[in-house]
Amino acid sequence: MPACWSASEGAAGSSIHWASTTADGTYGPSAPEAGTNFMYLNVYNAQTTYNPYYLTTGGFNLGAAPKLLSYYYFLGADGYQDSPIPMTVQISTNGGSTWTDIYQHTSANSTFSAWTLNTIDLTAYANTISIFRFESNSNYGYGILDQGIDEVSIYDVPACYPPVASTSVTEDCTNSQFFIN
Repeated sequence: MPACWSASEGAAGSSIHWASTTADGTYGPSAPEAGTNFMYLNVYNAQTTYNPYYLTTGGFNLGAAPKLLSYYYFLGADGYQDSPIPMTVQISTNGGSTWTDIYQHTSANSTFSAWTLNTIDLTAYANTISIFRFESNSNYGYGILDQGIDEVSIYDVPACYPPVASTSVTEDCTNSQFFIN
């Protein structure tokens, strides 16, 4: 578990929690997106009685400059996809007293059974000390259904965004021009 992060559940008593691992090839990703380990929830064995399962960060001073939150996620295709929501990203600006949903992973906006990058605009939360939480729901079933989080980053919004979904694009940020070949 990263320093200052914690794992908990909606109901006490579970023996399964978000945890660090190097691989989860039976029910989830066989390797991390990058590095040597990642956080995962063993949905295969996590009983629904304890839903939701939480992975909570420490506090971040978001400062005045607009920020982005990015992370890679893995959602198993045999887990929940819509109802209940398999994974929700939440923010608290009051030390965890209240939480606001800032992204819900569903079949309409998420990839299942592959590491996928997600980025969330945090501009509305400038000048706050914020805590983030990944809220997950287990369907305690069979197949590829475990969940993973890797490479969590908070950083300033870049002056120029990289091009997306093109094979031949060049960018000139000084003139704010894009050249598509």
